[in-house]
Amino acid sequence: MNFHMRMQQKQEIRKQRYRKMKQYLTAFLLFCAGWTACGFYSHEPAETRETYTVRSGDTLRNICERYLAETGSRRYILDFEQDVRELNPWLAERHGQLCPGDQLLICYESPMNR
Repeated sequence: MNFHMRMQQKQEIRKQRYRKMKQYLTAFLLFCAGWTACGFYSHEPAETRETYTVRSGDTLRNICERYLAETGSRRYILDFEQDVRELNPWLAERHGQLCPGDQLLICYESPMNR
């Protein structure tokens, strides 16, 4: 077997490997597209809306801290507090003052859907 024939064989083997790799990659990409299209993977976490009744001694900060701790969320406390303020526009009128019996609407990511 001369040098040219060996080089042609090696080149043919490389082409076969390349074709096989293309087939595997195409199959993998189709699988990923199907997985996403079927809804098995979602970027949107399910959110839970809850009404919290303010008790004596509660502050907006400690309510937010309690919810973040209970849900195991990794959100930043100031972002969560700002979201609560946006959901409850009456807090701005009262300059953030909470009174026992006030109803706060709180929206957070459900623990089982993370």
